[in-house]
Amino acid sequence: MNFFDQLFYKVLRYYQERARKGHFKKAISKAVLYISFLQISTLLLVGLILVKLIGRSYAFSMTETNGWTLFILSSIGIYFYNTLHYNGRKRMKIKSEMIGGHKKTTQIWIYWVVPFAMQALIIIFLQAF
Repeated sequence: MNFFDQLFYKVLRYYQERARKGHFKKAISKAVLYISFLQISTLLLVGLILVKLIGRSYAFSMTETNGWTLFILSSIGIYFYNTLHYNGRKRMKIKSEMIGGHKKTTQIWIYWVVPFAMQALIIIFLQAF
């Protein structure tokens, strides 16, 4: 089980505990949205760093429009992958692996700070370069 699977289950468990009866699908949607947002932020941050590092050499030839198009298509792909990946059997497998772990729940704002901090770094990198 990788890092994103663990984060998905922790966020899902947090929203499940606070969801009213019959609102289980909203908890799954929020957890998938969180994981997708985190992965897309990571992709953009790494992509910006690589473009700035490789862009200084003259071997890289991709226009800015093509780069943003590639990012948008990758973001859509990540969201659909996570939607399909964390449904059904995979979610049950993650749940069964996490049952043996400790039940202490972390406050959800700590999990949401990470992607927003990444977005702040992205804005700083975009303005600096």
